[in-house]
This record gives sequence, C-alpha cells and structure tokens, in this order.
Amino acid sequence: MQKEFRETLQKKFGDIAKNQLTVKKGSDEAKQLEIDLNQAIGEAVKTRQSDPEAQERIFSLQKKKQRVMQEFKTALALLDGPLEEIEQPKGATKVVMRNGRYIASPDYGEEQEITLGQLLTDGEWGIRYFPDPLSVPRAVCKRYLIEDAKRQIQQYADKQILEDELASAMTLPARKETYKAIKAEQEAGIEWEGLIAEKMVRGFMQKIAIDYRLPFEILKIDLFLDVDRKIDFLIRREDYERGATVETVADMPNVGIQFTISKRLSHIKSKERQITKAKTRLTPEERIRDIVLVAIPLDRSWQMYENWKDERTAGGPDDRWDPEVKERIFRGVLRDMFSPEEIEEMWKIVSPPPAQEIEEAA
Repeated sequence: MQKEFRETLQKKFGDIAKNQLTVKKGSDEAKQLEIDLNQAIGEAVKTRQSDPEAQERIFSLQKKKQRVMQEFKTALALLDGPLEEIEQPKGATKVVMRNGRYIASPDYGEEQEITLGQLLTDGEWGIRYFPDPLSVPRAVCKRYLIEDAKRQIQQYADKQILEDELASAMTLPARKETYKAIKAEQEAGIEWEGLIAEKMVRGFMQKIAIDYRLPFEILKIDLFLDVDRKIDFLIRREDYERGATVETVADMPNVGIQFTISKRLSHIKSKERQITKAKTRLTPEERIRDIVLVAIPLDRSWQMYENWKDERTAGGPDDRWDPEVKERIFRGVLRDMFSPEEIEEMWKIVSPPPAQEIEEAA
C-alpha cells in the first residue's frame, strides 16, 4: 500500500469511520463527522489525484474494516465472561480439545483431527471454525479471533487499494491495466492455476511453521506489493541459533517470494527481469531485504483443488500433495533465507521417517 494512501486511511478516514459507528444519527457530533468526512475526501482526491466517488467507496470499505474490529473486540471480551454463554457462529465448525488434540466436530459428517496450523489458516479456503472456549485454551481462541479479523481486514484493504489505484491519475498506465484485469477477474469469479498453486504453497508453509514452531513466519502481502513489487508473500526469519543474541523479529528484514509453476525458460527469465526492476522500487519502510524467484513446477495442483472443493476437508488442497512435492516446496521457498544445513535440520523435524525406519522402530 502506497504511503500517501495509507496515511489517508489511518489519519483521515480511520478515526471518522470509527466514530461514525458509535455516534447517534442526527446528533451534532454526527453532523460534524459528515463535515470532517467531506473534508477528508476532498483532501484524498487532491493527494491521490482521484475522484470523490472512488474515495467514498474507499471510505465505505474503511467502515467495514472498523466493524470487523468492533466484532473482534466484542468476541475477545466474551472470553472473559461466562464461557458457556458464547454462541457458535452459524456456518462454523466446532473445534474441541481432547487429550491435547484439536478435533473438528461438524454438525454433519465425521469428526476429524486437525492441527493448530490448520485451525489458524483454513480460513483462507473459506473454512470457518469455532474453537470451543470450554476446552480450547483461551490463548488459542484469542489467536484464532486475531487471524480471522486480520484476514477479513486484509480483504477489505485490497479492495481499497484496487479502488484507489484504478481512480488515481498517479497510477502508471501499465499498472492500471493490471488492476483492471484483476477487478474483471474478481467480478467474473475467474480462478487461475498459478494463483491457486501460490495460495497452496503459502498455506502449506504457514501451517508447518506454526505446527512445528519453526524459526520463520509466512506473511500475506497486500495487493500493491503483489502488483508493483512482484511479491506473492513474505518470509520473516527468526533466530535459529537458540540462545544467540540477535535483532528481534520485528527488526529483521523480510524476503519477498515471487512464486511460479511455469517450466518455460522464457517465462522464468521474464519474471527475473520484473523482479530486478521491482527491487529498485523497494523502500526502507517496507523492510524487505530482497525479492527472490521460486520456480517449482506443480503438476495437478488445479485438479487437486477441484477435487478438494467437492469435500472441503480441513487443511485445504495442499494437504493432498505427496511428501516429495512438499519437500521440494519447503527447500525451494527457504533456500535464500537459511543455509542448506539449517534447512536440512528443519526438514528432519517436519518430515516423517521413511517407512522402513517406522517398521524397524516397531
């Protein structure tokens, strides 16, 4: 998200949207907020060389983001009250903890054991959970609420970026064409194999980082970084040398990952040229040290996704990859963040032992 646009959302639209949701309609305070809003929209139009209608739509999305925050705070407060009174949201699958394991208990169908990583990331695939506060630790319930709110807010933020970039005269013509194509695809409900594969890779890496407490975090990026910086997701590294004195995670730079499933050398070379140009546009405040291209052909990803949609099981379609594919992805994504020795040690933690070793151990 561009600096000028972010400041508009935070400093101008943010407070007005927050206050509009709490003041009484028709009151003097509400009338003053309308005056403030008109002024803020006028300033945004001037700053972004945009039009009033687009900025009004952006403000409406800001109010939706604010409602998500209000709902999050309400849900969080309920965790401090009588837990038995917390109601299960409609359409959400209840998750209980039994003997230290998370069990998804749908209204219809069989129970299924899930991991913490699945609980926190399956929302990317439209799967909603309800961690039972009577059995699931409060910290996990809170973390689920945070991840769910972040996901919704990011979706609205991307829509705001799309509105702003399409309306702004500051957007370069070629980039505006890209945003137009994105909007047309969204409105038509078009899905591309490359984008699905990217989503599967990001989700897979997020889950194993959480489930195995690995020293990195996978971060989803906004639409601007995707289009302008050619980044699909970020990796933030923690200290892998236990006990060493290093910068905190927040102070460490991130690495942007551009992912492709293409096997064509010409396509890969084109991606590399795009990334080289994008690196020159990185700013210090983005805290991105480098952008790297990860090219891993993933045959049958689309078919796996289509098959998964028929059942919509926990874990998403990437759970259907075989171990060899998962290893290729793991090593490929982390190769520019960790040494080969560090990656090998982490993979030993993640990967199951070979079948022969299991038989010998038994």
